[in-house]
Amino acid sequence: MLDKNRIDEANTNVCSYLREGLLKKTDNNEQIIGVLLKNGKESLRVADEIDKMGLSYLWIIVCSYYSMYYYANAALLRSGYKVGEKIVHKVTSDAIYPRLNTYPLQI
Repeated sequence: MLDKNRIDEANTNVCSYLREGLLKKTDNNEQIIGVLLKNGKESLRVADEIDKMGLSYLWIIVCSYYSMYYYANAALLRSGYKVGEKIVHKVTSDAIYPRLNTYPLQI
């Protein structure tokens, strides 16, 4: 279950991000979505290879995190929202978190 306080905080932040241009309404761009999905898949593949080779738990986590980041941005873009150029990881997290159980994105 998602934490209600965290959902409320994320929703408040998203409203601020929209006002400040850190999150923007945009048209779907299937080419960019495709690149994000490809990057997400590749990041998971690399994490799996690192795991199989027993090289580094740190890099398994890093690659897995970036896979989630790419997939989250693809979902946001498919829903008509593009993350800006500042504090992109925080904006992505706040924009996707309260919407994990809903599709399309409801802002």
